[in-house]
Amino acid sequence: SANHDKYCHFCQHVKVRASSMVACENMECCRRFCEHCLLTHLNEDIDPGTSDAWSVVDGKHMWLCPICRKKCCCSVAVCETPHRHCKAYRYRRRRAELTTKRKSVAAAASQKKADRR
Repeated sequence: SANHDKYCHFCQHVKVRASSMVACENMECCRRFCEHCLLTHLNEDIDPGTSDAWSVVDGKHMWLCPICRKKCCCSVAVCETPHRHCKAYRYRRRRAELTTKRKSVAAAASQKKADRR
């Protein structure tokens, strides 16, 4: 679809061959995934006969992405699954770590200032 992201949600790469990408068919979702990342990170294939990512709506097979099915790291607060997390999840965790570090540095500086008084 023309309104889908052009990047793979996991690796953030644009694939040269569009056939190696699959777009979520949920009308409210605009994400795409490359087959390699689905297989490598989530051990998922995109075959309608073997994958649980497919559902039948009005007689038509529709592929729903890992985020819509709540299988992607970024669809949960904390992911305990031992796999390479998607880039969005890794970025969110890194931002949270930096925020925590900044707060502790600010608290230590504030305490040091109070101790001098």
